[in-house]
Amino acid sequence: RDGRTVSESQIAEALEQIVGEATGRIYMTLFASHLHRIKSAVRAAQKHGRRVALLVRSLERTWRMAIQHGIIKPDPSLLIAPEYLKTAPRARVLVLCTGSQGERQGGLHKVAHGTESNFNARPGDVLVMSSRVIPGNGPQLRRLLNLLAEREVKVVTDRMLPIHTSGHAHQEEQRELMGWIKPKMFMPVHGDRTLLEAHARTARAQGLERLVLLSGRGE
Repeated sequence: RDGRTVSESQIAEALEQIVGEATGRIYMTLFASHLHRIKSAVRAAQKHGRRVALLVRSLERTWRMAIQHGIIKPDPSLLIAPEYLKTAPRARVLVLCTGSQGERQGGLHKVAHGTESNFNARPGDVLVMSSRVIPGNGPQLRRLLNLLAEREVKVVTDRMLPIHTSGHAHQEEQRELMGWIKPKMFMPVHGDRTLLEAHARTARAQGLERLVLLSGRGE
């Protein structure tokens, strides 16, 4: 892709906007290993007086790691245990969950199917998809979103607001890196042949001629 990727600071601003405007419970899907995104979600919750609930153990492990390394400041009043969600005001809770690809073991699957009574979704709630669907996972994710639509849950994706960004550099960032390093040889390694060729074209435009391309057949 041309241009530059959306910055995490832009995403933090968009998340704050959504959390500030929502009147029901918020469910936010993200990758459990994305500490920076979790930190942005926590800041948005704190700013607007919401407590945070974690759905699935992988997020609990990440949370402990974030506190251990000072990424999230310890706050006993911030985290709410699942058993207290039934009585907590819905407008004062932000649920972080995994399952952005529609995985059966993910938190979003549990919310959509109502298998976790403490995390039930109701009309007026909001689902924030702070992630992007990986090609091939679209149908199974769509089934979950349709289940939530039946419950009148509003879904917000990165097509509506900048709430997710790629972990892969765009062309302008690739050119910038090449300008810094000034390599004598270049070998793109990520993606199929089409993506490798696109990366190679960016390198050639920077004056690089010594290129090595793998097959990139996706096998």
